[in-house]
Amino acid sequence: MLLSICIPTHHGRDWSLKVALDSIIDQIENDHLADCVEVCISNNASHDETGAIAAAAQVRAPKNIIYDRRSMDVGSYNFVSVVRMAHGKFCWYLGSDDALEPGALRAVLDAINRHPNCAGISTYYQNYDSTLTHPVANHPDSLYPSNRTMERTFTTFEEGLAELGPSFTFMSTLIFRKQIWDDVLAVEPSDYIHQTRHHLHSYLLLQVLRRHPEWVWLPVSTVRARSDNASVTPLVGHRSYTHALMVLSDMSPMWSRFSGDDRETYRRTMRKAYRVHWSPAVVRHTKMLARHEGCDDWKMLTGYTRYLASLPDFWWGSFLALLIPHWFWKATLGSKLVQQVKQAVRQKPAASPALIPQSNSPAR
Repeated sequence: MLLSICIPTHHGRDWSLKVALDSIIDQIENDHLADCVEVCISNNASHDETGAIAAAAQVRAPKNIIYDRRSMDVGSYNFVSVVRMAHGKFCWYLGSDDALEPGALRAVLDAINRHPNCAGISTYYQNYDSTLTHPVANHPDSLYPSNRTMERTFTTFEEGLAELGPSFTFMSTLIFRKQIWDDVLAVEPSDYIHQTRHHLHSYLLLQVLRRHPEWVWLPVSTVRARSDNASVTPLVGHRSYTHALMVLSDMSPMWSRFSGDDRETYRRTMRKAYRVHWSPAVVRHTKMLARHEGCDDWKMLTGYTRYLASLPDFWWGSFLALLIPHWFWKATLGSKLVQQVKQAVRQKPAASPALIPQSNSPAR
């Protein structure tokens, strides 16, 4: 078994899990990959139809689907549980609300064959709407390595952290060698693992990279991701900035810990993530949300400053945007947007009379 696709899932994901499994099994069948690909599903004590969906997948691909249900909610430790189920030389995390792009399995397997001794492979992904049918805007290119259209191999930990560190937050684009993962877990103290509330996989995979600093960047979109992730909205509601702070509070100490005294590597990593998650444009957009209030302004200012103070870009960028109250952004930029919409409506050409359907009913 060359590749194990590892899907940690939880309650409420049964509807999306079926889509994910169908996208995998279709490629296993069409490309005749039954002998080299397996799918491991670790159910984190859900009470929905996850078991029935996994059973239906096992009927389609009995050799390739492994399913286990946890008796209690183990939180982010489910990331570890699902990898323990795997038999492949390499593992590939896939979110249960994501799906594979057509041809993704073949592209990853070919990359593994080209780089059999690497510690891992990273790819990029395409954002879609909630139905995974219509592409929407992606993250800025700064999330990915420089020259992201070229296949590259990073051979030092510092370079890998600076170029790939921010993308390690998205689990579904990460493929890694299981033996190195097992070696990390064998010596990793459990106390720090449990401090990484939401990004346990990021911490462990950075340890994999440090242990064996040979990581491949594969410039292929392999994953369809839902831009309106259903697992985030119930946690943060209309306060989307709390999710950005969640990422910041997890990853900033983690990147600092891995960088050690090498502060330049830390700043390079933070700078790339800053442009994606905490830029002035993101601050302005957040403050213009309808239900954003003055208390949210204060929480954003104190939270962002706490973790981004060492980044020069922050002080002449997002910090200034954070100082401006939400009502100002809404009054200025909001009115401009309204005028732009009205102007676009005025300029929209009227429908041609020849294209307007004519009624066959008699005039009244």
